[in-house]
Amino acid sequence: LRLVFAPVNERELAHAVANEMLTSGLRAPDTPQRSLSALEPWSENEALKQAVDFMHRNLEHPVAISEIARRVNVSKRQLEYLAQRFLKCSPINFYIQLRLQRARGLLLYTDFSISEIAAATGFSGIAVFSRSFHRHFGTSPTHYRRRFRTTHYRPYLS
Repeated sequence: LRLVFAPVNERELAHAVANEMLTSGLRAPDTPQRSLSALEPWSENEALKQAVDFMHRNLEHPVAISEIARRVNVSKRQLEYLAQRFLKCSPINFYIQLRLQRARGLLLYTDFSISEIAAATGFSGIAVFSRSFHRHFGTSPTHYRRRFRTTHYRPYLS
């Protein structure tokens, strides 16, 4: 009953949680995974949705924003406007956040070295990766990994 009377934002949250919990069984190997992109802010704009999908597919070898814009048939300025409107940040900052979220997952769930993680997420070296990671998460990659490995607690990775 709470969902019937819940404000829209609570309903959206409930929908997202339910969508995460429900499964229709095993999927065939050639069937893509279910996407929650319809719940994301960029899903309202097809060009931005394509740009974000392209960014996700190119985390290891980042592509210039101007090239992403060209591939989704919008100007760089239009892509910047759409990102600011729907993502509340520039496309380059969003792209860096995606790469850092991927790096965070690799730190927590793999035994890859810091240099391997930096390379796997498109950073030119350990120093650049460590500075970006520290700026975003407030700690170094090494300390982040150590903290969660010793407590056996893993944060939810969005």
